[in-house]
Amino acid sequence: MEKMRFIFILALSLWITGCQDDLTWKTHDSCFSMTISNALPVQIWLDGEEPYNSQEVCGVTKICFNQPFQCDDPIGLQFSDDDPDSDYLLLVLDKEDNLITSLPFEKKPRLIEVPVEQLQFPNYDFNTGAWSVIANAGGLWPTGPNFAWPGFGSNVIAESMSSGQGNTGAIGINREDYPDRGWPAGTYKVKISGNNESQNGMDPKALRLYILTGPSNSVIDEVLTIDSYYWNPGDGWTEHDVEFTLPGNRNYIWFLWSKGGTSSGYDLKFTLDYIDMTDYPKTEMIEDEQLHELSFTFESLGICEKTVRLQIVKDGSPSEVIGTSDWLMIDSHFNATVPIDYTNHKDFAGIAYSDLSPVPTFRLRIPAIFFEQDNPAEQEDHELSSGEIVRLYNKLEERRKLDIGFMPQYLHRKLQLVLMHDVVIIDGKEWIRREAYERIDGNKRYPLKRASVWLHDKNYIKENQL
Repeated sequence: MEKMRFIFILALSLWITGCQDDLTWKTHDSCFSMTISNALPVQIWLDGEEPYNSQEVCGVTKICFNQPFQCDDPIGLQFSDDDPDSDYLLLVLDKEDNLITSLPFEKKPRLIEVPVEQLQFPNYDFNTGAWSVIANAGGLWPTGPNFAWPGFGSNVIAESMSSGQGNTGAIGINREDYPDRGWPAGTYKVKISGNNESQNGMDPKALRLYILTGPSNSVIDEVLTIDSYYWNPGDGWTEHDVEFTLPGNRNYIWFLWSKGGTSSGYDLKFTLDYIDMTDYPKTEMIEDEQLHELSFTFESLGICEKTVRLQIVKDGSPSEVIGTSDWLMIDSHFNATVPIDYTNHKDFAGIAYSDLSPVPTFRLRIPAIFFEQDNPAEQEDHELSSGEIVRLYNKLEERRKLDIGFMPQYLHRKLQLVLMHDVVIIDGKEWIRREAYERIDGNKRYPLKRASVWLHDKNYIKENQL
């Protein structure tokens, strides 16, 4: 054990070094909001924050700390902002601030669920000409007569100018309150009143409703499957309560009526009185922020046995520095360090996990020894009146002590956030923290502190009950 501690202290001296006094920190005047988690493996200080190695506190010894990473460690970075037009690059810089390489972040929109306010078709009773009309459905139906605007009174009429047309054109509309969002996904109910006054031609003469969707006021590209709703000649004004479901957000909803069978000799005339929305989805998913992700190994970049730092810059001319890391020590192997892989089942500590495929897994490497083992046991006995002792309950667990080396406080905080994740893997096993994280007090003027914490093997719990 003493030999291991000697190796631990010797290795520690490699990444605790004198400070780089030439670390620069640029400011920017952007007014967008950006969020980056303190639980990411690499600590990134946003512009305006002072990195640890640049901090000088009167009365406290200045000791710099370079985060250790092996060349093949996966490096995961992620942040979000509310600027949909921004793109970002990661710059890898050497000790002289020369650019080694740059990598683009992948941009993904993040969706949030919000309530939907009152939805209704603008001019559902056709008092004004807010609806769009097109004569066909993008090749899905032959050209049919458009709805004339207005037909008579407040109604609209689709009427063939000659016999032999078996369907109306389509009448459609987009969303009035948020046209760019489109109609939200979900189930709708509409009440439709119309009158089929068609004549002649072969039976059946009934007109069947079709509901379609499209991306604009002149394009139809999708037919929704709905129950059959018919308007029969001679029935006069007929009202149907129609229910349909949009599988996703759609810009336009279109309505079309078509005759079954041959249209030979058919004189089509169909009058609409109103299309009234009576129910609609109560929530919708909208874009909230842009998520920017990047994953790599230094080995894949041809970088090893180097000391580097990372900068996140907003792409442009000129580029704008958004955040920076302290110095990172990259080596093929570090003694007395422990890699910790972690992920979560939902968003946590500012890291997005939900609805991402694949779900990201991160790796933090810290100066530590993970060796000392223990098997905590619990038991419950009951003594009978005869004096016999009956064992009611036994439980045995396995735990291992994470003996953490000298680190700055930001890294202790980072490690505690990591250990709060649902999945924490060390040495191929899944561990869970069930006991206190204990920092070891030392010289108060020395900025690096040690700590320890017992971790329990998540899959090793042996129980025996009566």
